[in-house]
Amino acid sequence: ELLGSLQGQLPKRGFLILKDGKWHPVHLSRRRAQVRRLLQEYLRSLEQPEPPQVLMARSRCHLCHWREHCRQLNAATQPLSLLPGVTGSRYPLLQEAGINSIEALANARLEMLQAIPKLGDGVALQLQLQARATLSRKPLWLQSPPQALPTASVELYFDIEADPRHNVAYLLGLLVVEQAEGNTIVNYHGCLAAELQEEGQAWQQFLQLVQRYPEAPIYHFHDFEIQTCRRLGEQYQTDPREVRQLLQRFVDLHSWVRRSVVLPIESYSLKNIARWLGFKWRLPEANGAHSIYWYSQWLETRDRRYLEQSLIYNEDDCRATYHLKAWLSQSAALESVNSLSLLADGTASAAVSWLGKKNPPSGG
Repeated sequence: ELLGSLQGQLPKRGFLILKDGKWHPVHLSRRRAQVRRLLQEYLRSLEQPEPPQVLMARSRCHLCHWREHCRQLNAATQPLSLLPGVTGSRYPLLQEAGINSIEALANARLEMLQAIPKLGDGVALQLQLQARATLSRKPLWLQSPPQALPTASVELYFDIEADPRHNVAYLLGLLVVEQAEGNTIVNYHGCLAAELQEEGQAWQQFLQLVQRYPEAPIYHFHDFEIQTCRRLGEQYQTDPREVRQLLQRFVDLHSWVRRSVVLPIESYSLKNIARWLGFKWRLPEANGAHSIYWYSQWLETRDRRYLEQSLIYNEDDCRATYHLKAWLSQSAALESVNSLSLLADGTASAAVSWLGKKNPPSGG
């Protein structure tokens, strides 16, 4: 639009240059009407005497420097939209049904929520459980993880740092937790690719480490570690049987959490959950993007302090995963019976059934 106004002719196509280095053509004329509608909507918002309603998109807002400012505005005026699962499209559906607060959502009849058009039975149940946990400020247990979570004298906790720009997994971190004569021994191993071409060596170092403890379960959070190990196995021609055996030992704690308990938090990221449990990162403001930045700075400057920060961050991610698993094992059995009494209206059995279908047990 700007080029058209300056040069008197609208460009018909443009290009995106993505991380693969290739140029991808974009037919601008197909999107022009949509862009103009968005611009008009934006201008109308600017002309209003009051600021627009704040609704946070978790998948995008974490990239924005204004995130905390918007979160505070949201918490002060519309805490309902801070509930996990209350998206920008679902929020107006709840409003139209007269659900304007967390308390109203928690106390509504489930049948009424499930009758809301475009919401769906499973989503309605999920949102009500989240509202009840948030309102009570306590975890709402749906089942008892210790019955199925594997526990062993040696347990491994795994976290990967990767740079998508270079398509390299530069740090495969492993926390080894051993129970010996009543003592808990914890050791961290960082399998580091200090150079881009050393990724294969880091992968082999990781494989040798896990082979020392063939019976140990390998805990991780979400499926990134599974996907990356599959890629590394194919890229470096690891015996497929070895990769399958490795992945069979994986235990995704994110899946276990979502299937087992509803927490009074704003999102189910490892950072949010572990911080709610009281875990503290030594680099409190750090995140995955910082780690990628540190690695790129190491490649550019050769200042080893950047690598050391990545190692500290990765080790703390592994320790946060350990902290979460310990909490699940110790707390779930004690709390499950009492917490299920909060769902005495029959929601408990529906929740367990629905969540079980939504998140079936898997080891990768």
